[in-house]
Amino acid sequence: MKEALFRHGFLIITTVSMIMVFSISSMAQQGDIIAGLVAGEQMAKTNVNAGNWFLVGCLGGGCYIVGGLAGLAYASNHEPQVPVYHVLGKSVEYGSAFTESYRKTAKKIQVRNTWKGVGISCLLYGIIILSAYLDNV
Repeated sequence: MKEALFRHGFLIITTVSMIMVFSISSMAQQGDIIAGLVAGEQMAKTNVNAGNWFLVGCLGGGCYIVGGLAGLAYASNHEPQVPVYHVLGKSVEYGSAFTESYRKTAKKIQVRNTWKGVGISCLLYGIIILSAYLDNV
């Protein structure tokens, strides 16, 4: 009877210990993933030059609608270069989360600012056309 209770107690303690070990390692991985996501987003916001993408939109938008669409297509398809030095020595989970977050944030900045450039350029182009038309009337 005592042996059965001892075995059951041992199994319970072993099971609880195993659950705690796996929970701690899982929480560490989640911490690496969250840290990678946050760091990737912050690095993209600092590294991506929004003004350059605004100019791509302005220059493309100034060449009529086709140029604006070409600028937007370029911004949408251009893969941002992820700074590799930032993930060296980090865990695989951190590196993949950082890379995914950096690319997603950088692409969002690229496309958003290209749209702004296209919109401003088309607006200015429309004002120029309208003022030329009104001068001839």
